Amino acid sequence: MQYSWTYLFLLSVCCFSLHAENEEKTSPNKNSENLQGSKDDLSKLYQEVDNLSAQIRLYIKSQASNETAAPQVQPSAVSVSQPVNQQVSAEQPKAISSPIAANQAAPSLQKAKPQEAKERIFKYRPGLKQHDFYAYGEFLYWKANEQGLDYALRNVPQLPPTCSTCLFTGTTSQIGTVTLGEYDWQPGLRVGVGAVITPDFWDLEAQYTYVAPEGTDSVNSNPPSSHIMGTFAEFTNAEIDHAKARASLQFHLADLFLAKRFLISKQILLRLSGGATGAWIHQRFTVDYIAPSPEYHDQNFMAWKFHGGGVKMGLDVDWFMGKGIGLLGKIKGALLYGNYENTYTNFVYDQPSGHHIYTEQDNKLHDHRLVPTTQFAFGPTWSWKFNCCALNLYALYELNLWFNLQEFLVSNTESGQASGRGSRYTHDVLGMQGLTAGIQFNF
Repeated sequence: MQYSWTYLFLLSVCCFSLHAENEEKTSPNKNSENLQGSKDDLSKLYQEVDNLSAQIRLYIKSQASNETAAPQVQPSAVSVSQPVNQQVSAEQPKAISSPIAANQAAPSLQKAKPQEAKERIFKYRPGLKQHDFYAYGEFLYWKANEQGLDYALRNVPQLPPTCSTCLFTGTTSQIGTVTLGEYDWQPGLRVGVGAVITPDFWDLEAQYTYVAPEGTDSVNSNPPSSHIMGTFAEFTNAEIDHAKARASLQFHLADLFLAKRFLISKQILLRLSGGATGAWIHQRFTVDYIAPSPEYHDQNFMAWKFHGGGVKMGLDVDWFMGKGIGLLGKIKGALLYGNYENTYTNFVYDQPSGHHIYTEQDNKLHDHRLVPTTQFAFGPTWSWKFNCCALNLYALYELNLWFNLQEFLVSNTESGQASGRGSRYTHDVLGMQGLTAGIQFNF
């Protein structure tokens, strides 16, 4: 087609020049002989232009028919009449036919990489818009931590019998090393079930947690160099030679919440959750003091319990690293309101027979209170998708903190040197921390 436009351009130039020459030869100041000669010349030129026009029309028709009906020209059969640059381009394979096509292809190539990355993470994690049912179980190996569990002073030095501050011969008050009761490591469990519901693909999940940590501790006197004294009330009427403490905790927690997952990058999945929570927590702390002569047994019993419910919010972060491996982090917070009871009782028993002699103290506290709590967990995770289901394994370090629960209220009716502590009121944090190992199946 480029030859057709070239010939048309030459034809227009020729016609313009003939028209100008005709005007010069037909001007009034020319003689008649020149006028006759110009007419003859013009007729010849017009005939040549007609012949040239006919050739151009035939050429244009032939080119148009070749472009519409001719088969694809192979690189080896390129016409010699074509320019060299066209032959070179015809011999080379055409990856992109034009700059416009190249510009259109570039964004699709750029979009392919993030899409492939998203598909790669969901080869190991359940999809965001996937109907499924899931269930999980977790093994908990936790240790509870509380302050205010001191129960005795040990290594109390011996003083002369003439000491005016001595409670009993050879001992004194508030000098020694504080002995603490503590919880041992104990197993527990957490189970949960959930389902993805439409139309917005929210997770509806129910969860139950149970753990019952406990621990015991004891200390003996070693007279005459070392003695012991109690930090709670001692109504034994003699120096004690043995003290023991036992702490126990019953922890039940139930949650019902909705959760939604979001993919914020090609490697990070977020899961926001919120819902209702309920707690049943009972704690007991028992301290026994035994005196050899007379053989009296003094027991201090302290207990509190809380039953309440509230709201809980949480955020889970799953950082995918490849091959199903990732790092999982959880942070949750809740605020509960419920019934709180606290009891402190002091009993005195006859040691040989175990007969209850009298009750020295019996105090009770009952109120309603707000209880904040937080939960943190972090550790590795691994998941894999099969044809029938998806498997997820994880091992986390978990820390739970409960506020406004741990209290010991003791109001002694006697003053003086009946015990290492005349009255006390402790208010501390209940903490539980340890290993959380879980397995989850998505169907």
